Amino acid sequence: MIIAGTPAKCRSGCRNSRSVLYQAGQGVSKNLAEASSWFHLAARQGNARAQYSLAFMYETGRDLPQDQVQAAKWYRLAAERGLPLAQFDLGQRYDLGVGVPLDRVEALKWLSLAAAQGQTDAVERRRKVKSKMTRKEIIEAQSRVARFSPSLLAAPPK
Repeated sequence: MIIAGTPAKCRSGCRNSRSVLYQAGQGVSKNLAEASSWFHLAARQGNARAQYSLAFMYETGRDLPQDQVQAAKWYRLAAERGLPLAQFDLGQRYDLGVGVPLDRVEALKWLSLAAAQGQTDAVERRRKVKSKMTRKEIIEAQSRVARFSPSLLAAPPK
């Protein structure tokens, strides 16, 4: 595959695709720094898949320094754009307090949103989280779910 164009001419989907190619070394020489750069460009343009990829890279320390706070920021952006797997991962983070403060109301919100989109792991996790909550907390989480609307322009973290 030939990679043509400049970053200025490439939309976020193209940038995400390029990052995957550089990360895997498909059609180009494997270059993790270049892959990270393309992921960041696509993520900053609001590409939820690129945002999720960056979050995973920060979470695991794969191709980027491990940073749980950065992982949570990028998971949040992808979750706000409606990506079910990101919603599930963010919900788990709030349940465990990893990269974010422990907050079961937020955990239930994100897990419920993910479950509603068919993310099967979120269903069981949501049940476990609810078992640790008061009725008032559950009602608040349900209220947050009802108010949720996926963001078309989730701003990237600074």
